[in-house]
Amino acid sequence: MTDARPNAAQRRLQKGKIGLLDELILDLQRQLDPHGGNEGELAAQLHRLLAHQDTVANSLREITLRHTAAAGRRADVAITLGQYDQRLAEINDLLGRFGLLRSPVRVRPCSPGHGQ
Repeated sequence: MTDARPNAAQRRLQKGKIGLLDELILDLQRQLDPHGGNEGELAAQLHRLLAHQDTVANSLREITLRHTAAAGRRADVAITLGQYDQRLAEINDLLGRFGLLRSPVRVRPCSPGHGQ
């Protein structure tokens, strides 16, 4: 029977090949990820991004609430202005009527002999 186990030279050669392959893999990973961030750095970056996203979401929520409140106030003012316009039209109508009542009614005096 022959021994199928590799000898010391073959083992060194295989270790060298594995080391070379590991280096090639690392080089390719660096080329694919130019930032070269490790897992901890990426987790920290993700945490910062999520915190920023929360800040922006809170800011947007506050702006939306203020906008909604302002829109409500604007609607109330529009209703009030409509009521004022209606009341102003009524007042102008009444002023016109009073103006007609105040104007002197000119009656021509009847001349004698015209039936009255």
